[in-house]
Amino acid sequence: MGPTAGATGADGRLTDAARLQRLRGTGMLDGRTYPSLDRLARAAAHQLRAPRALVSLVGSERRRVVGHSGPPPERTFCPIVVDTDAPLMISDARADDRVSGHPALEDGVVAYAGFPIRSPDGYPLGAFGVLDDRPRDWEPRELLLIEDLAGAAETEIALRARERALALTADRLRGMLANAPDAHVAIDAYGVVTGWNSAAEQLFGYPGSQAVGRPVADLIIPERFAAAHAAGLARMHSGGSSTIMGRRFELVARNRAGAEFGVEMSLMQIHGGFHAFLHDITDRQAERRQLEHERAFLQALLDSLDTGVGACDEDGRLTLFNQALRDIHRRGVSEDLPAEDWSRAYDMYGPDGRTPLRTDEIPLIKAHAGERVDGAEMVIAPPGGPARRFHANARPLETPDGRRLGAVVAMHDITEQRRLETFRELRLAVARGLADSHSAGEAADRTVAAVGAGLGWALGEFWQADDLSGTIVRVGNWAAPGHGVKDRPPLVRRGVGIAGRVWESGGELWIPEVLDDPRTVLKAAQVRAAGLHSAIGVPVRSDQRILGVLLFFTAVPLEPDPEILDLLDGVCAHLGRHMERRRAEELALSLAATQARLAANREEMVGMVSHELRNPLGAIRSYSETLLDDPHLSDEQRHLAEVIDRRSAHMQHLVDDLLDLARLEAGQLHIDPQPISAARLVREAVQAQQPAAAAKGLTLTMEVPRHLPVHADPVRLRQVLDNLVTNAVKYTPGGGTVAVTAHLTAGEEGDAVIEVADTGIGVPPDEYDRLFDRFFRASNAVRNGTKGTGLGLAITKAIVDAHGGSVSAAPVPAGGSVFAVTLPVAAD
Repeated sequence: MGPTAGATGADGRLTDAARLQRLRGTGMLDGRTYPSLDRLARAAAHQLRAPRALVSLVGSERRRVVGHSGPPPERTFCPIVVDTDAPLMISDARADDRVSGHPALEDGVVAYAGFPIRSPDGYPLGAFGVLDDRPRDWEPRELLLIEDLAGAAETEIALRARERALALTADRLRGMLANAPDAHVAIDAYGVVTGWNSAAEQLFGYPGSQAVGRPVADLIIPERFAAAHAAGLARMHSGGSSTIMGRRFELVARNRAGAEFGVEMSLMQIHGGFHAFLHDITDRQAERRQLEHERAFLQALLDSLDTGVGACDEDGRLTLFNQALRDIHRRGVSEDLPAEDWSRAYDMYGPDGRTPLRTDEIPLIKAHAGERVDGAEMVIAPPGGPARRFHANARPLETPDGRRLGAVVAMHDITEQRRLETFRELRLAVARGLADSHSAGEAADRTVAAVGAGLGWALGEFWQADDLSGTIVRVGNWAAPGHGVKDRPPLVRRGVGIAGRVWESGGELWIPEVLDDPRTVLKAAQVRAAGLHSAIGVPVRSDQRILGVLLFFTAVPLEPDPEILDLLDGVCAHLGRHMERRRAEELALSLAATQARLAANREEMVGMVSHELRNPLGAIRSYSETLLDDPHLSDEQRHLAEVIDRRSAHMQHLVDDLLDLARLEAGQLHIDPQPISAARLVREAVQAQQPAAAAKGLTLTMEVPRHLPVHADPVRLRQVLDNLVTNAVKYTPGGGTVAVTAHLTAGEEGDAVIEVADTGIGVPPDEYDRLFDRFFRASNAVRNGTKGTGLGLAITKAIVDAHGGSVSAAPVPAGGSVFAVTLPVAAD
């Protein structure tokens, strides 16, 4: 009763939706009062000697008095208490600006003390107020009493709201169970029916009045299952556990007429009783039997195909392999296998037969993603079995409305077709290789490489027969990655090893498993390490004479194949003819040897001329130094003497370089390698170039371990380091960086590596191969006008080669070059 007029609403609580929801949840807005709340109001009025006390619930527009003492006024200050969610104490409303002009003044409300009544989660629902029709000062004890009584009212209202919510929930639950589409059967701990809804009446044929109170076993459980039901109840009654609680399962039930049928049931235990929800699955079971029949028919149909067929469901799980696909992979469907493991588990490789398919390359996975795949080539190579090549066609499976059901793949064996194509391509590759060869050795290398790579084999060799010595020598070699053989003898006698036996017999030899075969000189450990299995040896003839033997090894066992032997016979005949033609070129080779001798003479002449220049240049330098020591020279004379000294020094350096290079290449320059630490030499070389680098504004850094043991001549190694660091500083523009680093490579027989990297002008990519040739200078260095002789790097390479090391140059991605010197590590 009463409007909420006069409430400011400044805080917006009166219209707050969450507050109003909780207010309606009390169920106390029906306009009546409640005795328990009346008693609290009377206690307040009596204790405070006030004419009126109210318990009010305040809506957005109306106020409901749910408890009072004395006649309740039409309007009060209760809405203000709710809106501010705070106690309100007024001694004289007529003189209080907070309620000036409030309609409650017209109803005789002069003094007021009110406290909020809140919901359990803190929303203000109303107020507990004490009213007086005359001014009064509220004492603290009085306010404390009102607050306590407001708390009691708040508890009472919360209890009533909770009881109402529980009642509503129970009513809704009873209504849901009564009208549930599934049969609901409730029993107590002894199996007596306590609940039976209308769906249960329809399913089992018993009205509720006849079912409630009877044992459930007498109503719906077939007699053959009664003992198991009783045992389960006894186990639960004695505190045991159930394996069927809380999950769905299928069982057999019976109706009033005694007919048995399948039902699906879920069972729950609540307060010592049991609640079962059941529905008839007769139609589902019939559909399942029909689906199983259709699936068996489809599987039989697919198993009759020669093409391999596989499928996955909408979640990407493998669901079907026909017999052909099971034979291809040598295993069946693994439904729980994740897609990322398919390639490994089912031995799937790319067209090269060696690279495993990535997950996103597998045709079935691509089709599952919505892609149409046609003619994707792949290889299936199960362990211990032959590799076979396939074209895969894959499609997504979708309903007419576009819903994805899964994907299907069909695998068409093209092994024989591709085999013929491979043979044709291999013959062409051999023909091209032989046509492009310039020597018998190169022809042998190209032939074994063409055959080995074309047939996907592991290792190929050509052994050349020498009738005079009675030995056969390996002169051609090719190996697929990971299949090389270390410490293999370079020659064997006639009749020894596979090549020697083929030479001796003059016929082909095919060994399906070479491991431990007495006809090979390979050790078992070598065979295992290289992953070799079958061996095929074929003689190379010229008329009746055997020129050599082609020998191949495979990475998987292969049984003798007449078609492959015919192919290899043709290759050997082609190679034999080519080798005979090369005999006619021996004269040209002899001429080339003569030219090589002439080149050696030219080198000797260069050395002699250089030597003849060295003594005069030494004298010139001595005289120029003497002149420069004369204090009486004029400025012009001193300038000319300095020019003579500088030019003669340059020429002497050039002559020294020529002499060094000539002696190194002729093996005449003494190299004295010894165990040393290269770290000190690197530091000295870098420190020697620091002034030149600083003058150009370069950053010259080094990162060298404390000890870098190498086996080297310290003088010559210092010469190498000086050449490389000097070049880096020379060819790096101002503001650049030169970095010198050194480290030891891993392994028992590691090397020491010294690298000099710069951000200089670099080298044109096509000129790196010529960088260490004598007198060669990079074209960009020549264009820039950078001085040089083209001998420093040639000398560097000759010195490093003499140490049994290597030197290389490569571009730096950001610009510039990096030179790397690799030297053998000295033993500790």
